Amino acid sequence: MWKFDAASSLLPVAVLASIGKTPAHGYEIRQRLSENGFGEFKGGTIYPLLKRLEEAELVTATWDIPGTGPTRKVYELSQAGKEIVDKEINNIERLLNVIKAFSEGN
Repeated sequence: MWKFDAASSLLPVAVLASIGKTPAHGYEIRQRLSENGFGEFKGGTIYPLLKRLEEAELVTATWDIPGTGPTRKVYELSQAGKEIVDKEINNIERLLNVIKAFSEGN
């Protein structure tokens, strides 16, 4: 049986959008996605994606070294990342409108 997982397909854009206004560490990004109904993703999915986004210069990362507690990498959207989010959100909305138009015609 065929299965399409839109959340997995849109995960890179969702991760970028989730840090668009406020930088966050990986676990916090996972929480934001989950709390907003995007789905549950394991660290083994999110952290390699964050590394690829950093290599593509869509996010920047800095180490947060608190006085107590674990050291964490905090991700922030770069200017290129902001441009990609805006572009991809427009593309997603356009495609969704096309799909809705097709389904309304049936």
